[in-house]
Parts: sequence; C-alpha cells; structure tokens
Amino acid sequence: MADQFGATPFKDSLSCENVFLNDAERMKNEGKYTVSWKFGMTPNSEAWRAGVTSALMDYSAGNCEWQQVEDAFVKGWEYQYKLEHRILE
Repeated sequence: MADQFGATPFKDSLSCENVFLNDAERMKNEGKYTVSWKFGMTPNSEAWRAGVTSALMDYSAGNCEWQQVEDAFVKGWEYQYKLEHRILE
C-alpha cells in the first residue's frame, strides 16, 4: 500500500520508495516544519500576496526584472514572518 499510495497516516507504516516523501518524513522527524501551499498559512498572507502580485504585474508590463518578483516572493515572506514573530532586526 505504501508503494502504491505513498505516505500513509499510520505511525508504524512501511516506508515507500518515493524519495521526496521519505525526505519529508526525515525532515519532520528532525523537527523541521513544512509551509503549506494553502497560502492562508503564510504569515500576513494578504500583505505578502499583494507584494508578489504587484511585482508580477510590474514584470508582466515590462517595468522590472524577474529578480524583483523573486525578491517579493522570498524577501517578502521573510519580512512578514519576522514581523509576525516580532524578530525584526
């Protein structure tokens, strides 16, 4: 069943051959957490999404380079995370 369906919700289930699922399980056991693609789970998702959307619009209109979109995505999330957890420098 593990090989056919991948991850199973049982504590003592057999591992599957999917390296991505196995890596995810290992990282979870190391205490790392995942960021869900349900964007409501991101810190201050509305402000972060607005920044990414704005950068994408600028890029689409030819008003900036792709790096601005990447910065809005990565640095914007980092900023909102720090803001929410009150760890701004």
